[in-house]
Amino acid sequence: MQTLDLSSPLYGVVRDHGKRHTIRLGRRDIKLGPLVFTSSEGDLVVEVYMVIYLCVKDLSEVGIRSHQLKRFYPEITDDDEVTLVKFDL
Repeated sequence: MQTLDLSSPLYGVVRDHGKRHTIRLGRRDIKLGPLVFTSSEGDLVVEVYMVIYLCVKDLSEVGIRSHQLKRFYPEITDDDEVTLVKFDL
């Protein structure tokens, strides 16, 4: 089964507060279907229903604010490609 790491601070946000997407730097090969987020807090199994490849500057067109990406990717630029993964628990 495919897996992705999930930082500990985001574990509760996904599990308890309805966050239903993740953005990863670069073009990632994520398939539709089951995915396990692994974290020091535990594992979460989600169902990926959409994968989109786009530039950071285009995230706002799909309703995503990109300002928090700098927290995880300090060197990211508006022209960098990212993978947007949408999922349900």
